[in-house]
Amino acid sequence: MKRLVDRKSLAGLLAAATLALLGSSVQAASTPVISSMRLSPPRFAAEKSGPSARASARRAVGTRVSYRLNRAAAVHFTIRRRESGRRVTRGGVTTCVPLTRANRNRKRCVRAETLSGGFSKAGAPGLNSFRFTGRLRGARLRVGGYDLVATPVAGGTTGPPVSATFRIAR
Repeated sequence: MKRLVDRKSLAGLLAAATLALLGSSVQAASTPVISSMRLSPPRFAAEKSGPSARASARRAVGTRVSYRLNRAAAVHFTIRRRESGRRVTRGGVTTCVPLTRANRNRKRCVRAETLSGGFSKAGAPGLNSFRFTGRLRGARLRVGGYDLVATPVAGGTTGPPVSATFRIAR
């Protein structure tokens, strides 16, 4: 006997019908997304001691990090240091590499080096904020330019990373 609908089509129809019936609960299974991440002020001094992040408060050191989430998610923060480098072509591919004596006359570029370590914060839907102290893995970040990269994770689903730039001052 010939089948009128194959199994894959039937599974697709059932999934579409289930999604239509569930309606609002489908949004809970969506990918977590961070929007409008800001650091205020973007230039600050690092704290001499303490953790990487604290409850949001106004102090002379550190910066206030605020961001919006579309759903509840854990947000993992990593830091990239911005360093100068030189453009070098190897095998037809141009990359930004650290400065050496051999490449010192090449064109300049800015490369981002991800620092080891990071920290996580639990986030609720809507506006979230905390104070970043300018410390990572128990040590102060040295003076220079950095990117704070936030990656939301909820229910085994990882959202797209979002970054904001900042500078550590004396």
